[in-house]
Parts: sequence; C-alpha cells; structure tokens
Amino acid sequence: MIKMLITGAEGQVGQALKQQAVLQGIDCVAYSRQDLDITSPSMIAMALHRHQPTVVINAAAYTNVERAEEEPINAYAINAEAVQSLAEACHHQHIPLLHLSTDYVFFRRKKCSLC
Repeated sequence: MIKMLITGAEGQVGQALKQQAVLQGIDCVAYSRQDLDITSPSMIAMALHRHQPTVVINAAAYTNVERAEEEPINAYAINAEAVQSLAEACHHQHIPLLHLSTDYVFFRRKKCSLC
C-alpha cells in the first residue's frame, strides 16, 4: 500500500498532487509551508517518523524568481539546503524521494542534451 507524503501542498503542483492522490485512493499526508518547515532537519525527521510514508514528493520551492534574486540566502536555503536535508532524511529511512524543480530555481551551468 502506498502512503505518500507531499511537501509544498498549498502550491499549484502540491494541490494537484493531493487531488490526484484522493482520486486514486492513495493514502496521502500533505504539508504546507506553515505545517512543515523543510529547512528544519528535525521537523523533517519528525514528520517522516510520525507518518512512515512509502514515498515522499517534494513540491516545495522558493518560486518567486524576482524575490529570490533579492533574497538569495532564503532561496538557497529552501531550494538547495532544505532539499539536501529532505534527501538525507529519506535516504536514512529508506524512503524514495521525488523532487520536483524548474530551471528558474537553479542556475544551469551547461545545456542538457535533452533540454
């Protein structure tokens, strides 16, 4: 049985994932930014321990491009450091992690042959 944990649940992608989980009958726990601070490794660990998901989908991101340029430390904390913490926590508990991103969030050093 699949038990999904979604971060960034109030964003466009998070809301769509929640809706699809319900339609598919998937047991789903969905956290908004207010409910789970993904920049806090201890909060991540507690959420994973509490819910024991079989998969985590990270739809949380700092997506306001203009504001991210004004607040690079906050953007980096959410889009890089928090993702690393989430990946490490999932790895430690043997939980697959699906991380969703966009080319607007991370600097691309060279063009991918598939892009």
